[in-house]
Amino acid sequence: MKKLLVLCLCILLVFPFAACGNSTSAAPGGASAAASTPDAGTPPASEPAAPAGAVEPGSKGSFEFIIGAGHSPTGFAYVSCASDAFEPEVIKRAAELGYTVSFTEGFGGTIAPLADVLEATETGLLDIGLMAAVFEPVKAQVLNYTNYMPFGIPEIDKTYQVAKKVYQANQEAIDNHFEGFNVKILGLGGASASYHIISQWEIKGVDDLKGHKIAAAGANLGLLSNTGGVGVQSNLNEAYTSLQTGVYESWIIYANGAAGYKLYEVAPYYLKADFGCTAATAMIMNMDKWNTLPEDLQQVMLDVGFEVYGPACVARAQEEEKLAFEMMEENGTTITQITDEEREKWVNLIDDPAVTAIEELEAAGLPGKKIFTEFYEFAAEVGYDAPRRFGQPE
Repeated sequence: MKKLLVLCLCILLVFPFAACGNSTSAAPGGASAAASTPDAGTPPASEPAAPAGAVEPGSKGSFEFIIGAGHSPTGFAYVSCASDAFEPEVIKRAAELGYTVSFTEGFGGTIAPLADVLEATETGLLDIGLMAAVFEPVKAQVLNYTNYMPFGIPEIDKTYQVAKKVYQANQEAIDNHFEGFNVKILGLGGASASYHIISQWEIKGVDDLKGHKIAAAGANLGLLSNTGGVGVQSNLNEAYTSLQTGVYESWIIYANGAAGYKLYEVAPYYLKADFGCTAATAMIMNMDKWNTLPEDLQQVMLDVGFEVYGPACVARAQEEEKLAFEMMEENGTTITQITDEEREKWVNLIDDPAVTAIEELEAAGLPGKKIFTEFYEFAAEVGYDAPRRFGQPE
């Protein structure tokens, strides 16, 4: 009898532990595994299948980039399009490859001023720099050649198209040059709108410049040679205040910049002089940072830089130019078009800035003659008839 009682007691003790063991397979909400089993004939639920070949973002590594520019996004497509065209597309394509990419922006000179973007990228203060070559007249002169070809192509898209062909035709020499400064070119920043002149007095032609202080950036000062105008090197970050306080009285600037910085408030006249567009901005990356990237991510950077960023800059600049003229008109700016006679007079009056530029490029081991010649050849292919071929034999 005692043995029978002991046996019954053991059986009673075993059942609770067996029930506790089954609790690990309980469905959410406390229901048992048996209760969560589908009825007969109902297929069991399954997780959505991942697309074939899909890679989890971040599974192959994470990369952070500090990107900066001397200009602010306002009025400068090569800056704004880095933020809202280049960055999101790189992030998207990188995620598809399994990388997580993020950017920290330092625009408007908050990390590096206009004249120091190349150096900041060279040293690694910036991982990616948006460089305006006009403020690097020596180191980046090979990308600044359109500034030495005044009265150039007036259309933004055609200027970019020609500049891209020039770069591709001389890519090895240009890339090697910049790698000497520890940077890699990721893309060209489209093209600026055509340059004109905003002023505090009405300008009809070159004779109206004499004795007046006129601001310009870098090589654009050459547009004042032999005119009697007094050139002042400056940049748009200081333009409004300088015009307001009399440091100078005029600016050689495209409409996007004039409207974006509201220069029409302190200089109410705008002469459409058709000095031409320039293509002198580029996105560059620190070579040390570049060399840390996997090859497939490097290719993403280049593809987006040339296929997305450049064309986005062109479209943005075109739209901003249109809106800029509308804004100036709405704010009472007197906008006039230079006559063909006055433009021809101006074209033939100024010195040829391309001669010295070509000599300096050749001395640096760069194909200066070839670049200038090819620009005019490619420009003719898109229908541009140059009023004067600067740097070319007469």
